[in-house]
Amino acid sequence: MEFKVLVVFSTQMEAENSLDVLRCKVVEEGRLYQFKQGHVVISGWGILNASAATAEYAHLANEVWNFGICGSLQDGHQIGQLFEIKRVDKFLSFQTKDTHSIKIAHGVFPPIELSTQGARLLTSDYPIHDAKLKSQLGKEHDLVDMEGYGIAFAAKKMQKPCRQWKLVSDFSSEGGQHLIKQSMKALSQQTAEVLVGLL
Repeated sequence: MEFKVLVVFSTQMEAENSLDVLRCKVVEEGRLYQFKQGHVVISGWGILNASAATAEYAHLANEVWNFGICGSLQDGHQIGQLFEIKRVDKFLSFQTKDTHSIKIAHGVFPPIELSTQGARLLTSDYPIHDAKLKSQLGKEHDLVDMEGYGIAFAAKKMQKPCRQWKLVSDFSSEGGQHLIKQSMKALSQQTAEVLVGLL
């Protein structure tokens, strides 16, 4: 059986260079594209969109791959630094001190192991651009995004191996949105180069 991969991006901007380099054909404009070794899907922002897109198209592939930008939660990282993801967790922010409820929440969103080595990714429902929160989250995680957990969760349910790579686009602090906008074109080009190398 010929190996096929489903490559998941959250936005068209992240995928732009990859779609060009892979000479993708449009299956569904702005959503699904086909290339020699598989398909590219643009999920849209957020964990639910990412999970839904993965579940919808995972049957087309042997493996699910995710490329995307992320915020760094650690000092010393550089814009454009690439990380393969070892483990992904869902960011759970509790207003309750009820240990039973907290235990249930962790059972609903268990950590998902993707590789034997790499970075620890945290998936949040919103962008993190706050230094205090960054410091807190950085105690157990290296990077933060908005889609990784949803993709990994859906791939696992569909019994498809999942690999993820993240490029640092900001430092999870004030000014993050400006940094992302400033570096997006270069990051999209870098992603395409990495993807072609893996294929």
